Amino acid sequence: MIRLAMLKLTFGFAPNPVGITKAGQVVTLQRFVEGEPPTSGEVDEFLLLARFEPVKRSCWLWKKKVPNNDAEYWIGDAREDNFVKTPHGIVPIDLRMWGVPTKPASRSRKRRWKQ
Repeated sequence: MIRLAMLKLTFGFAPNPVGITKAGQVVTLQRFVEGEPPTSGEVDEFLLLARFEPVKRSCWLWKKKVPNNDAEYWIGDAREDNFVKTPHGIVPIDLRMWGVPTKPASRSRKRRWKQ
């Protein structure tokens, strides 16, 4: 659910959660987005404009520093067939997104986890 919120905050578009399976997987529903597949160059430009930087382009892996937060947003599988080019711009339709802390946990927090 957090990942869906991250997508919505970052791109203004995310699937809607509709349930959770017994295995704990989130089931989502997403409206159909009409358009054409963008080129890899158009996807790169879209991500750069969204302030992401490539980490490993051969794996379609990008990251972005989150302002006022000690974390980065990472996206994977950012290849052209996971985006749609519409008259209004590029829309991500199937990205994997997660947060990565950029600072280690404090000592008191580390101790708490070891107990």
